[in-house]
Amino acid sequence: MIHSYFKENQSDVLTIIQKLAPEVGDLFDSHQFIGLFIKYQETTYIKFLNDKISKEADAVSNVNAEISNALRVNADNLGIENLGKVNSRNIYCLESPCALWRRLR
Repeated sequence: MIHSYFKENQSDVLTIIQKLAPEVGDLFDSHQFIGLFIKYQETTYIKFLNDKISKEADAVSNVNAEISNALRVNADNLGIENLGKVNSRNIYCLESPCALWRRLR
């Protein structure tokens, strides 16, 4: 569901990546992307959660991991490059590892 959303709504995903630029420049991490995704695509994020919540114990972490994976799978189409891992604050304000990205365009 999340992967197909990223393919079908590529312009919305690109808009979120572009909204990160004034704050962080060309480098951003998955936690930062997810935070803005929730802000601008809240209804979609809730749908993703609803799809997982009855099936999995930790729906939020699993949805967030799938969003990060969708960035990886669609990196070429989104004009981003994975630079490895970085520690940053997740949506719970806890430090945890996530992917670091560079915006190429």
